Amino acid sequence: TPYVAPTTKPQAKPTTPYVAPTTKPQAKPTTPYVAPTTKPQTKPTKPQAKPTTPQPTRPTEPATTAPVIHGKNGVILDTLYLNRVDGSKAKVPETLDELGGPDVGLEIWYDTKRHNMDVFGVGLVFNQSTKKDVEVYFGKSSCEKDTENGMVMQYNYKNTDIYVTFNFFKDTGKIRAISIDGDKGLDTY
Repeated sequence: TPYVAPTTKPQAKPTTPYVAPTTKPQAKPTTPYVAPTTKPQTKPTKPQAKPTTPQPTRPTEPATTAPVIHGKNGVILDTLYLNRVDGSKAKVPETLDELGGPDVGLEIWYDTKRHNMDVFGVGLVFNQSTKKDVEVYFGKSSCEKDTENGMVMQYNYKNTDIYVTFNFFKDTGKIRAISIDGDKGLDTY
């Protein structure tokens, strides 16, 4: 008898449809284009000699003129403020009425409470700043006088009837006192 192979049922494979895994589209990070920066080419400069005395700084209060000009021909052009020992400020009077009259004046003298005080906030300090420091900031004074108590120099304040007078110690040449009044000239010194 011929051999007959047993019949087998074909094995059915499970049919699960192929589903591709879901992926979120990846967004590429975008970085803005920044042009490369180039440093300006500078020529080497010769070293500058540094001044031996500190230079006065600009006031923090608003100026009444261009920021570069502080004084001219013996006239102080900036609005000045007096720095008080308690830290407050007072505007320097611009008229005799603001001062209190023709016979009234303000005098500020060097003492231990004010020795490190920047009087007007412009870098002029009692017993530290000299006539040169005052001239660097305000320019040449309208008049000067050498007295037995030291050099005295006067400025007119903003072309008004108010005068600011600096008195310097005779031995050191540092600021000793500052007067603000209506006395033109140095006859009283």
